[in-house]
Amino acid sequence: MKKSKLYLLWNIILVSTLAFSQQEASVWYFGGNAGIKFESNGMITTLTDGQLNTFEGCATLADSNGDLLLYTDGITVWNRNHGVMPNGTGLMGDPSSTQSATIVPLPGSTTLFYIFTLDAFAEVNGFRYSIVDMTLDGGNGAVITKNVLIYTPSCEKLAIVKHANDTDYWIVTHGWNNNTFYSYLLSSTGLSSTAVETNIGAVVTGITDNAWGYMKISPNGNKLVICNSEISAELLDFDVSTGILSNSITLHAPASGFVYGAEFSPDSNLLYLSIISYNPYPIVNQYDLNSADIASSVQTVYSSSNETITALQLGPDSKIYLGQSYSPFLGVIHNPNLIGVGCNIELNAVDLSGRICYLGLPPFVSSFFFAPAIQFDTSCVGEDIQFQFNSSQPVLSALWDFGDGYNSTAISPSHTYAVTGNYTVSVQVTTALGSGSNTRDITISAVPTATQPNTNLA
Repeated sequence: MKKSKLYLLWNIILVSTLAFSQQEASVWYFGGNAGIKFESNGMITTLTDGQLNTFEGCATLADSNGDLLLYTDGITVWNRNHGVMPNGTGLMGDPSSTQSATIVPLPGSTTLFYIFTLDAFAEVNGFRYSIVDMTLDGGNGAVITKNVLIYTPSCEKLAIVKHANDTDYWIVTHGWNNNTFYSYLLSSTGLSSTAVETNIGAVVTGITDNAWGYMKISPNGNKLVICNSEISAELLDFDVSTGILSNSITLHAPASGFVYGAEFSPDSNLLYLSIISYNPYPIVNQYDLNSADIASSVQTVYSSSNETITALQLGPDSKIYLGQSYSPFLGVIHNPNLIGVGCNIELNAVDLSGRICYLGLPPFVSSFFFAPAIQFDTSCVGEDIQFQFNSSQPVLSALWDFGDGYNSTAISPSHTYAVTGNYTVSVQVTTALGSGSNTRDITISAVPTATQPNTNLA
């Protein structure tokens, strides 16, 4: 029996009441005509001009300067001026599909974009793509290819990350009535006709509600998480060279309610899951991916009878934004790289100016959010300090700014501070997965002075 998501969410509401990365992810449209823009100065501007009205699935894309290109609910495509694109109606996504659409640039092109769509409830429209040419309609874009079937049926899950060659993309989905992950390669010649298939983990079957839930790949490309509603949430290793998955770990098997939202920390060391539950109330769990027992590392960092957290989505400011169901606000995880409650979850952090968040937030290519974490071995003035970052990928180049007027292009440089004080260290890194940047505030202290113990005893 298929259950209505709208019905479930209304029941949940009743229970509840008893350093910037690439700028392609800078503009979001979602929910009931809601929108936000991440400004280059670190501020967030509320947008009220969006035409999109969707219960869940949505996708947006900006250019490298953070200017809007297009957005969609998986059915209609709007241009940068909020007009419907020529041939931009009738796509076969669904506003009740968790990840109804995601937009990806064609490798090697600045004007062609693929829109991948997914039907809801594992229904017959399945997994498809359409293509937008931004040179048409006076530079505002038009849909030139529409609704090309890849396979059917499919779950409502779609994750995208750069291939190890730093050019192509892996488009990853999950089948229905099986345990098959499908990894399709998108290259300059288009989408591969056959997928790399991995049969692993839970069989997603039963009531079609189990097709719900997000699937995400970590910014560094090494991990994939899949939320299978009332079945389970699983974590797997992902190979960006081959598209093959391995080492499935069950993180959560809901006794009631369902697991829905998922997101990785910018440094790819932590994972967050939103559990929309009737018993006793909604929670957000955090997992330490460096733990010897990841499943047992779980910490509940949010639980409340007052607000249901749905989608989780990284922003270009390296914070995670939280969908608050049927709310004119978004929540935020301010410090998502920190273990435990120090991650600092704040509800009602972003005012949507009367527009409404329902369940979904727009997903993006995970590689957009790659942010290497800065590490160092000492913090004393006058000493050589060795700096490094936690990238598991081959590093092509790095540019360091030590905050005192000195720079370095070494991968793992050493630097000596001449004066004590507070400094902001930043690094820009290029790996096989793309480019990322991060900053860290450090304090340089005086060298401790050892004192001779007093051996004169009275």
